[in-house]
Amino acid sequence: MKRHSLMIFAVVTALVFSSFSAIAGGPDPLFLVKVNGKYGYIDKTGKMIIEPQFDDAMDFNDGMAAVQIGDKWGYINTNGKIAIKPQYVFTSSFYDDCACVSIESEKYFIIDKKGNTLFRIGDNWTINRPSEGLIAVRFNSNGKWGYIDKNGEIAIEQKYDKAWGFSEGLAPVVINNKTGYIDMKGNMVISPIYDYAGFFSEGLAIVEIDNKYGFIDKSGKIVIKAQYDDVLGFKEGLALVKIGDKWGYIDKKGKMAIKPQFYFAMYFCDGLALVESDDNGGYIDKTGKMVIEADVEDAYNFSNGLARINLNDFESAYIDKKGKTVFVFENDKPNYDFNEEEDIEEIPDEDATFPGGEDALYEFLGSNIQYPELARNNNVTGTVVVKFIVEKDGSITNASILRDIGGGCGKEVLRVINAMPKWIPAKKYGKRVRSFFTLPVQFELKYEPEQEDETEQQ
Repeated sequence: MKRHSLMIFAVVTALVFSSFSAIAGGPDPLFLVKVNGKYGYIDKTGKMIIEPQFDDAMDFNDGMAAVQIGDKWGYINTNGKIAIKPQYVFTSSFYDDCACVSIESEKYFIIDKKGNTLFRIGDNWTINRPSEGLIAVRFNSNGKWGYIDKNGEIAIEQKYDKAWGFSEGLAPVVINNKTGYIDMKGNMVISPIYDYAGFFSEGLAIVEIDNKYGFIDKSGKIVIKAQYDDVLGFKEGLALVKIGDKWGYIDKKGKMAIKPQFYFAMYFCDGLALVESDDNGGYIDKTGKMVIEADVEDAYNFSNGLARINLNDFESAYIDKKGKTVFVFENDKPNYDFNEEEDIEEIPDEDATFPGGEDALYEFLGSNIQYPELARNNNVTGTVVVKFIVEKDGSITNASILRDIGGGCGKEVLRVINAMPKWIPAKKYGKRVRSFFTLPVQFELKYEPEQEDETEQQ
């Protein structure tokens, strides 16, 4: 049975409490685990710090973690004490000492770490995550973007076609379909001349020129010329760059540190990066040496010394940087409901295929899967893994999520999987057979400027 991968890049242009940066603040050094159906937290040695007691929970960020007791969400601090009592139907993580919550559906508020309401988000507002004391906001769907402070007061006038959060004192803004940068007083410090411009990270920002990507510094000077097919920003001194269909890493002088060879690659975190090439997959160090082998579809990047690995359908583990298992915990159990009336062929002679092949499958999924709002609002990214049966007549049955990332992503994948057309069924000895198919779908937020509606330009 073959495994097939798909990466879906969602262009985020209208979010509620959305992400401003892929590199902003990681979780505190406590790690979420599930034991006997309840959620708690361990430290990086595997010691239980906060006993499993919550019905659901999120990672720590900014010293707080959202937890669910019964059907309501609240917040705990790193001592496991209730900091804000469970009372919400929706919570985001804390960023810049603020969080977005809802007590009743469709009404959202920004609160501080004491649970005090700072302001209510208007019904038609679109806002970004607080960053460096300011929040990018648009008050209605046809309006301009500007910035408010954490009390909801206007800080920078609404005059931009699109605006994002601040990073390292600068924020990308769009004027007439071109992106430049403003400072925290609203002064334009880098003229809007780029088709796309990303957030500053380690002093450099991604820019797009003539469909190629490079990097500028805070003066607007091009320090690494636009020459790559795709890029991700700098972290720990290295940036991901794509040439053709392969990813590699460059340093801040533009020198190739690890040659392009990976079909899949992630940022360096804690000195290691998760990658996959033709030969193998797992974690490499900054010389490009494979130090821990792993199935990338079941692995996460390192953070604060540990990485999560999915062991099977029911268990996950945290490993340390030597690959040693630190703690094993539960996955959410998949809801199997397979028809046992007839055996399912595990190793067919011919795999089941989507009509038109893999490219057509990718096109179908990419055209139909929508990034769930809850996931976008909370910067939920990662890989959903779905398993289903392709019946003898090509119909899809018994779709079940093996690995979810939350925020409604698993539910959305199931919706689209169940709406697929009939497949070409698998064969064994020339006869049609039932077969399993496992499909990973990666959700990743990729920030790009909004484009004018072509129909409005004509």
